Amino acid sequence: LILLDVMMPEMDGYEVCRRLKAGPATREIPVIFLTARTESEDVIAGFAAGGVDYVAKPFHDRELLARVRTHIGLQRARAALASANATKEKFLSLIAHDLRGPLGTLAMGLEAVLSPEMDEAMRRDLLERLHAGAKRLFALSESLLDWARMQREQMSVKPVPLDLLAVAREQAGLLTDVAQAKNVTITVDDQTPGLALADVAMMATLVRNLLGNAIKFTPAGGTITVSGETQAGRISLGVRDTGVGMSAEQLARLFDLARITSTPGTAGERGSGLGLIMCREFARRNQGELAITSEPGQGTVVRLTLPAVG
Repeated sequence: LILLDVMMPEMDGYEVCRRLKAGPATREIPVIFLTARTESEDVIAGFAAGGVDYVAKPFHDRELLARVRTHIGLQRARAALASANATKEKFLSLIAHDLRGPLGTLAMGLEAVLSPEMDEAMRRDLLERLHAGAKRLFALSESLLDWARMQREQMSVKPVPLDLLAVAREQAGLLTDVAQAKNVTITVDDQTPGLALADVAMMATLVRNLLGNAIKFTPAGGTITVSGETQAGRISLGVRDTGVGMSAEQLARLFDLARITSTPGTAGERGSGLGLIMCREFARRNQGELAITSEPGQGTVVRLTLPAVG
């Protein structure tokens, strides 16, 4: 916030304010005029130049501080609202983009299945592909709903003792068909490092997303290795793949909702781009963290760290 006098040499406060409001880096900064010029036309000129308030000299300390606090509060509220609106618009665009395509494909596929010209073998093959697409669409809608519930603070955390490697084995089993279709091998360590304290449903969704991402960006014949370890009262789960990896620039924008994009997988798979953002949020709500290291062509390691029981 800027406190600005009106009567100054060379350039008066009104012109200073106009120039501040013309610059992209300074236009959003609130300006309060603090001046001995208190005629009505002076006040009007101050607001016309872009000021948010007008305080007369001599001023009272408490009154000035109260106005400063008020306008800083309003400025923060505007910034929060702008951020929320940007997030909402991005979320809606993701829904529109990522649901429209699969739904359109599903609709056209079902129309083709109903065609009397299609033979039974082709019909069965198409139905199997449509079934796989419907399952991916369901998983996407679940992720979007989880994200929406999380933003509305409707998801409560219920931490219980949890074997993260057992969760990984269960989720890997659910993704067997997807992994086999790409000839990707998933190996989960059978030695449990200990129990973590976390919400079961959130961890199932989180680990499923991590494994799904690893499959998505690992080419045919690749491997995914899941391991666990304990250190200083923390339990960690590591998911390492032999996939395409990421550049430093890609890593930098992974958790930036304003710059999020949906990158196709090695077999052209699509996603919402929300998966890792949601995973990090789930980790943090369980007093944990998500760390990612990666290099182009060298694969990626995602490590989830959570409090250990006791």
